Amino acid sequence: MTFGGWITFLLSTGTFTLIFALCVAKVLRSNKPKMMGKDMFTESFFAPETPQKPRRRAPKKIKRNLNKRR
Repeated sequence: MTFGGWITFLLSTGTFTLIFALCVAKVLRSNKPKMMGKDMFTESFFAPETPQKPRRRAPKKIKRNLNKRR
């Protein structure tokens, strides 16, 4: 492989490895999510939803034409 090929190879693999290592480090340093293990079912996420009352619609305004003859 030529010198330029080695530079391209090392640059691309090095960049990929660096980004991968940063992502793994970020995941490992993050706080443990609450939705894991024994705490999984204590959250309100799994609680049943309370049914909501349907909203009443406002009454439609009736247009009256008072000038119209019957």
